Amino acid sequence: MKEKRMLENGQFSEKVALSIPEVLLKSEEFSILAHNKFWCLIQQGLCHGDPLTRKRALFLLQRSLQHAESWHYVEQKDAIFWGLPEILAPFHQLWQTYTLLLETLEEKQVHVVKPVLARLHFVIKATYVSQNGERPLLHTSWLTTLLRRIFQHDSLSVVKCGILSFLDLDFSCSPFMLHGGLKFVCCDLIHALNEPSLYARSEECATVAGIRGAEVLPSIAKKLALFFVACDSSVHLQSFETKRKFHQALFGGILQENWSTPPLVYLLQAFSAPIDASPTRVQPIWNQAIVVQLKDLLTSALRTQHVFLRGAVECILLKATSYYLDTKAVSIQQLFLLLSCFKSTESLHRGTHLWKHLVGNLRHWVDESYGGQQQVEKLCRSSISSLLNTFRDEDPKTSYDRSDVHRLSKMLLLVADAFEELDLGLLLQPVREMLSTACVRAYLPAKSIDLALELLSCLYSEAQSPCKTGQEASDEITKAFVPGDVVLLSIASIFQHTYSNIVAMISGRVTSEEFLVTDVPILGVYASCLHVICNLLPAGTLQPHVELLVNSCIRCSTVQCTSDEVSCVLQLSCTAMLASACGVIRNDPELLKPVARTLEKFVWQHLYDAELYKPSDSKRLGEWGKLVSQYIESKWTCISFVVKQSPVASAAHFSPLPTCIMDRCVDHLAAASGMALIPILNTMQSLLPSIMATPEKLFEVLACVWHSLLERWHDHTCFWSVLRACVPVIFHRCLLTEDIVDTDAKTVLEKTLRTYADNFLESGNTRTGVLNVIVQHCFNIWKENPRLVLK
Repeated sequence: MKEKRMLENGQFSEKVALSIPEVLLKSEEFSILAHNKFWCLIQQGLCHGDPLTRKRALFLLQRSLQHAESWHYVEQKDAIFWGLPEILAPFHQLWQTYTLLLETLEEKQVHVVKPVLARLHFVIKATYVSQNGERPLLHTSWLTTLLRRIFQHDSLSVVKCGILSFLDLDFSCSPFMLHGGLKFVCCDLIHALNEPSLYARSEECATVAGIRGAEVLPSIAKKLALFFVACDSSVHLQSFETKRKFHQALFGGILQENWSTPPLVYLLQAFSAPIDASPTRVQPIWNQAIVVQLKDLLTSALRTQHVFLRGAVECILLKATSYYLDTKAVSIQQLFLLLSCFKSTESLHRGTHLWKHLVGNLRHWVDESYGGQQQVEKLCRSSISSLLNTFRDEDPKTSYDRSDVHRLSKMLLLVADAFEELDLGLLLQPVREMLSTACVRAYLPAKSIDLALELLSCLYSEAQSPCKTGQEASDEITKAFVPGDVVLLSIASIFQHTYSNIVAMISGRVTSEEFLVTDVPILGVYASCLHVICNLLPAGTLQPHVELLVNSCIRCSTVQCTSDEVSCVLQLSCTAMLASACGVIRNDPELLKPVARTLEKFVWQHLYDAELYKPSDSKRLGEWGKLVSQYIESKWTCISFVVKQSPVASAAHFSPLPTCIMDRCVDHLAAASGMALIPILNTMQSLLPSIMATPEKLFEVLACVWHSLLERWHDHTCFWSVLRACVPVIFHRCLLTEDIVDTDAKTVLEKTLRTYADNFLESGNTRTGVLNVIVQHCFNIWKENPRLVLK
């Protein structure tokens, strides 16, 4: 027969199966019911995306069940369907329930589906093996088929009921993992869980959760944690290889999805539940293949996620790494490559509990699997040497990955904390020697010095373990510098002994026509190094070096260059370094007053009206918009500094009027993007008292600032920084404490401020933390004088 030959040759398709003649079901010569391929095709049809195909598959299943009652079943080892003896009523009841569920799932109304869906527990229990070891009533592949169909339903309520019912599966009784359950969990279940609405809580539960914190989780998150604990202790996942296979398949399924962050957090939190349940039973099973998957997850899948939830995911994975990593199957290079993917600003902070736990594990791993301290020290020395010699051939095409520097700095800090007897200063001796001789070695590649500075800057930043980001964090931590921290002292010592060469090198580098557009990213490293030097050394020591830097940048900014491209890059680099010099001067403005006056004169006579014009050969400049944004940020940082240091009303004759500066701020605020907004807003904050006498201008400024904040409301990269800069302008001290003579203007101002306050209050219901910024700002104003009241 044609169908028999097709089935035996593996060509029996779903289309053929759903259109077979009735005689094949009754045939005694060729029993199609005895072939797994036939039943597998029915299962594929039952959860097909086409409704007509599902109906045909269900009809064929019902007809096949009728003929199966009289079919003489022959025992087969891997059969997924067995006969239906007439004397055994549970079989008939089971399949009636099964077909009823499939028929009901074709309905879209939830009130019709959910009452029948309660019978799903009967199908689940039918897959359990009896206590005497007899075969279950139903093969688990029929359960996965039904669950796939449930997951396809249009109603999330139905999907959630199906997931919750499945998560109650008893692995001690069901051979689920032996019969394709691994693929179902790591593909179908993972896909179904990637829906944020599934984790929504009722208002009552949400209120309790707000009071108790993380004690009250969504029901599906609780059951998911219990499910993974049950999986870990299942008899079918007890062997080393099966657990490794399960973890690898699970991460493979996670990487296939485009995740919403809350589901990913709940999933990975549940995945790590076995660690909390019984940490002593956890086996190190993560090999190199799983480590590669983890790196993909940390670098690619999490890149677009919200920063706070991304940090939560990183903390969960870091904790799991400490328990599951198999150091005998992962090289030490791969280990440090993985650890470098955990950001210090989000998860792997130096000095935190996770850091200390990881450091303790690292020492154990090195002694047990990587040859002890000497081998790791040898690796560190070779890595530093390799980095510093990247440009030894002076090939202009040579490039490097900046992530290599960050990975090396994190490796050095982890090793230094794990082995306290190791001298980090001795390891960094090549860096110190290079920076000490940078100004006298004419043929030393400039990019090699850049690498040394970047490594030193990364080490100092990582060693401080900031709990905040940006300038504010660095300032606070520098004040809280712990003299007993040998690691930080070793790094600071290099800055203290080479600061003169560093400043001189930076001055020469940013004013040289050899500074290319590809070198622009290193400006951030220069600024960071200047900030560190400023915090470590007294202003009197730095005065001649700061004067050198400022005068060199000013001189270069006023000199015509050989090409438009060179002029554009130098204009950007010099302005960026002047902005960094502002931060140095701010620490001791009285001692550095001559430098501040020189800078002030340059700002008002040249920089204030200067623009970064697009050169004719701009195609070589790459991302032009990014360069312009960086230039605007540096330019307005200088202007903001000058305005704060020398109020415009009492400044020299060459300064413009405050209203003119405010108009320029409004224009640039509409054009700027990202972090370039911050110095403009700071300038507006300083100038706001000077326009109190002109209410129209005041209301225009407030409206412009408010709209700028709204435009960045969903930009997670800069929203919080912009919010902290906008609030002091909208709720300025003078607006809350001083009276306006004009009664009408005063009434409009009070109404406007109340409107903004109401908007912030309403937004606080949907975005946690917004209202705290306003409350903290107002409290800082009112605590100075408790009698001040917002009228």
